[in-house]
Amino acid sequence: MSNKSNLKKFLSRLIGFLDYKISLLARWLVPIYKSIISVGFFKVLNLIFYKKKLPTDNKYAVLRWKYYSSNSTEDSTEKIQLEDTLEKFTGQKICSIFYEDLHASPFSDLGLIRFCIQNKITHLIVSSWSEDMISSPSKNTFNFLRDKFGIKIYGIWWDSCFIGFSKILESIFKYMDMHIIIDNPNGLLLTDEQLYNDRIKRLWCPQNEKFFYPVLNKDINVSFQGQASAYRGYRKKTIDYLQDKNVAGYFSLANRSIQNSHVDYAKITRQSKCVINFSYSVDCEQLKSRVFEAFFSGSLLFESSNRQIEAYFEPYVDFIPFSSEVDLLEKINYYITRPDKLKKISSNANLKSLKNYSSDKFWEAVFS
Repeated sequence: MSNKSNLKKFLSRLIGFLDYKISLLARWLVPIYKSIISVGFFKVLNLIFYKKKLPTDNKYAVLRWKYYSSNSTEDSTEKIQLEDTLEKFTGQKICSIFYEDLHASPFSDLGLIRFCIQNKITHLIVSSWSEDMISSPSKNTFNFLRDKFGIKIYGIWWDSCFIGFSKILESIFKYMDMHIIIDNPNGLLLTDEQLYNDRIKRLWCPQNEKFFYPVLNKDINVSFQGQASAYRGYRKKTIDYLQDKNVAGYFSLANRSIQNSHVDYAKITRQSKCVINFSYSVDCEQLKSRVFEAFFSGSLLFESSNRQIEAYFEPYVDFIPFSSEVDLLEKINYYITRPDKLKKISSNANLKSLKNYSSDKFWEAVFS
């Protein structure tokens, strides 16, 4: 028994060692494949595949992350915000394929191609794509799917508010039919050419109305749920100040791996009379998903002053801007003690969001 046990331990360690070495090798080889070898690889595929007859019925799919974080088994927010809302919009079951299941290129390329052929996909929504990920399909995969199978490729860009994004967009631009930027209505940090290109749409972050909706008895005065790591560190100073001033509410600065579940997060937002949002991202202001979460929940939004939100909403009519922690404290105290004014502004934002920024309106704009 001891010999068998030792053999099992040895094999287990050997497999772990080889898996680690292969992973390291893949991280070195995949960028070379994606930048050089994939061109020849797809020339061979082009010779093998003739142009196929296009499906007559639209069939939609989403390429996304399966899980919310690397050490979580909870669905990614992409399922809730993209897949579920697209399913509601189209009235059909949406197919999904996950980065976690694709492995390294070229296997991710072949896996995506096989998935699209087997499911007769006509429209592919590509979320969170990055050339740096070893499991992301190469750019030439998208060209191949468009050319051979007539599949429309839509890139969803969640974070565009950093200086290097315009170069990333430029590098992938021609490989997709449409690029949907959902956090940057003013197009900050984009090039002039990108600002006025009709294949780049600047929209908003779609919300799942099953998660965020108004409730009558809101029992949390004010809440903030979000991270304070990396560039977000400035948020902690403001939240600490409010807590030092004994502001009653729910405040969480937990990192992604230990955050509330999606269900609990949404419940706290719905139960909040007021929601705080900080707009600054890596290099400029950003239109956060939290804005629409608050509005669809019928909560009054306190938003750090910025230009992005004003592309869609009006200050003091739809939300309350603040310029400092002192200003925020004064405004929280003012509106919490004046429920009629709080209700009027939060209702304005809720009605405007339902009318103009629903998930159905989002997908209409994507496919128009």
